[in-house]
Amino acid sequence: MNLVHLPNKIADKFFPLSVRGLLLLALSFYFMFGPAKRSSDIIAASFAFCALTALVLFLCLALLSRRRLKKSLVVTLSSQSDSESSYSQDTGSKSDNSEAGQPIALIAKLSGISIPPFFELRLRYVFEQEGIKSQTHSLSTSCPSEKFILEMINFPHRGKWLLKGISFTLVDHLGLTNTSLPFWQLNNEIEIAPKPFNCPRWPIIASTIRTDDQIHHPVERRGDMYDLKQYHPTDGSRKIVWKLFAKSGQLFSRYPEPAYSPEGKVALLCLAKKFDDKLVSETATYLEELTDLDIDILVATLSQTPRIAYNIVQAKNNMIEDAWDSENAEAEDVTKAIHQLILAAQGQNNERSLQTVVLAVSEESLNDSNYREIVMAAQLTLLQSGIRPSIFISSDLSTKHFENRKSTKSPILSIVRNLLLENEKTRVPNNGPKEAQSFIASLSSATSDLAWS
Repeated sequence: MNLVHLPNKIADKFFPLSVRGLLLLALSFYFMFGPAKRSSDIIAASFAFCALTALVLFLCLALLSRRRLKKSLVVTLSSQSDSESSYSQDTGSKSDNSEAGQPIALIAKLSGISIPPFFELRLRYVFEQEGIKSQTHSLSTSCPSEKFILEMINFPHRGKWLLKGISFTLVDHLGLTNTSLPFWQLNNEIEIAPKPFNCPRWPIIASTIRTDDQIHHPVERRGDMYDLKQYHPTDGSRKIVWKLFAKSGQLFSRYPEPAYSPEGKVALLCLAKKFDDKLVSETATYLEELTDLDIDILVATLSQTPRIAYNIVQAKNNMIEDAWDSENAEAEDVTKAIHQLILAAQGQNNERSLQTVVLAVSEESLNDSNYREIVMAAQLTLLQSGIRPSIFISSDLSTKHFENRKSTKSPILSIVRNLLLENEKTRVPNNGPKEAQSFIASLSSATSDLAWS
């Protein structure tokens, strides 16, 4: 806490006097019981009497005005995205989706304002999350019965920002009193989407396959007969190898090969931190393209409470809602998300096999050692499960300088690429027939092409 504002907060809580008012009160008592009493100083006594009278007068006006404003003040709020809606004190509503970096107008209409002379009413929007710079607005006695307060709020990144309410403070022009009014509760949730970017498209990679031709063709047989096994009556006589029966006297039958058929499903884990709006925007564009192609999606986000999204709307909502939760996520949370993806992809009867998981990684966050550990933990968990991680790293352009900037190769990207490719060479035991591989799709800002390593 700032020590400069500590006296003001103590004064607001215990006594509606500002620091200047408390100093004037102390000085008045000093002159009254000091020079005025000991030396019968008329000037000191007059100063003390006038100061105390002014303090009592301003204090009484402040307390009476506070009581009157508490009963008569009414506030309605509307935003730029939903200007026709108003928000009451008791019920909060959600405004329309807006983009990060785009100023949003918050309009508050005040009625029932009654301010005494030499006083002004100050108000300020209060958000639950940090990072919002809200201005302090002042209303004087010359304001009409209804007053509109307009403020342009610029949200720095995506997320669901909670506008808790409006704080009111009644102060006099001399700065002697500082009376806080009851906090006006709003609890308005403002949903901010990431800023869209024109970025190169990511390749479409099927994540799941069906084994053993579990989707049966009504006419054609299941795969090619390529191996032998001991005959069972359920195999039928058509599969018996009669040549072997003539030589050995035992019945053998052929069984179909385990064919693999790719499915239209993509499993994706978006490792986006709070300020990784560009990665979220690229991921959302990729998911929209998959949805347009009728490809099913399974999406998990970086969060302490991971959950699976099965459609584009739910995926976008999770990526926005987990903006703050992603800052506290650890490697264990990523492991939980991957296990949930595996269970969701396999289905209830394990009829599918998860072959590839797309990891969407932010290059900007790779400068953080904790984030690098999360990426490496995600890759290691997939390799241990016999699943190939397909790692997509967004371009090296930052969100603030996305346009009109020359392409530069990030040194941290090269380091992480080497680490990921080094893990690819590591043999993971008991992987089965699948080969554990990893690769990186690095988006070049100059050519807008995919550079595969």
